[in-house]
Amino acid sequence: MAVQQCRTIAIALFQYAGDHDNNYPEGKSSTEVFQKLLDGKYVTDPEIFFYPLPGKVKPKSPTLRPENVGYDVTCCTDARAPDGLPVVFLTGFKITYQAGAKAVPLPTKPRTWSDWWHGVPMPVHFIAICYMSKSALASVNPDADGSFLNFIPANFDPKGKSYRQLTPDGELPP
Repeated sequence: MAVQQCRTIAIALFQYAGDHDNNYPEGKSSTEVFQKLLDGKYVTDPEIFFYPLPGKVKPKSPTLRPENVGYDVTCCTDARAPDGLPVVFLTGFKITYQAGAKAVPLPTKPRTWSDWWHGVPMPVHFIAICYMSKSALASVNPDADGSFLNFIPANFDPKGKSYRQLTPDGELPP
C-alpha cells in the first residue's frame, strides 16, 4: 500500500510540475507541499497522504495537518532532477542527498502496553520510496541499526544542485 501511495503522490507532483514550468511544489513541510496538490485538484482524496504510523490519524477534511501525513518529500525539485533522486518516501528517516547514502531511522519511543491496548500502530521496519524516474519500491531489509543502505543510488549525481528533505512537521535539522 505504501509503495502505491508513494507512486501516486509522485505522479501528482510530476503533473503539477507540468503545469508550473517544470517546478515541483514547495513549502516548509511535506504537509504544505501535499496541500498544494489537493488544492490544485492533482489529488482528490486527502487519505492518499496518510499511512498508519504511530502518531498519525486519517484526515477528516481536505485541509491536511502534520498528523495526517505519513510521507516526506524532497524539496527544491524540478522535472530535470536526476532519476535516482527520491521524491516521496515514508516518513521517519533522515536522508542525506549524496551518492550511496542510507536512510537512517529517527529515534522513536518504545511501544507501551497502552499503545497496544489502544491500537497504536507499531513502528515500521521498511521504507517505501518513489524516485524521480517514477520507479517505486519498498526496502524491507534494514541494516543492524535499522537504516536502509543505498537509499540514494551509488551513481547519483545532483549536478551541483542541493536538495533537502521535508517532513510533515517541517525540514529536519542538518
